[in-house]
Amino acid sequence: MSLFFIVNKQNGEILLVVKFHRFFRLRGGFCPSLKFLLTESLDYIILDFPFSYKHSQVSKFIDFSIFIDTPLDIALARRVTRDFCNSPTEDILSEMKNYTSRGRRGYLNMLETIKPDADFVIDGTLQAAEVINVILDNLKN
Repeated sequence: MSLFFIVNKQNGEILLVVKFHRFFRLRGGFCPSLKFLLTESLDYIILDFPFSYKHSQVSKFIDFSIFIDTPLDIALARRVTRDFCNSPTEDILSEMKNYTSRGRRGYLNMLETIKPDADFVIDGTLQAAEVINVILDNLKN
């Protein structure tokens, strides 16, 4: 699930968190939505978006790219516990087959293509609260 966050620069308070696809679908697509946000008086717009500078329509809006470098086993375990906690075993096994046949390649590709271009890389083994604090500290500087 991709999210975007709007953060108060003065105190680091998260003002708004919206599911990425829902907001952008409502605003007429990705770039029109981003252009709309840029007309607002906002301190930060934080996108949880996997393509960073490689996305030609979005890259011109990015000032600072952060890559959360999470080992694949931890990323997979977190995803399964988050997305499949109430799912039948068959759904989990189906997703594991998809991961091994296709999904893993996407993660490996991001390590090769997105991570090297990031302005800052965070240790993805940290707990979520620690990652958030590191991001907010870097944005303040």
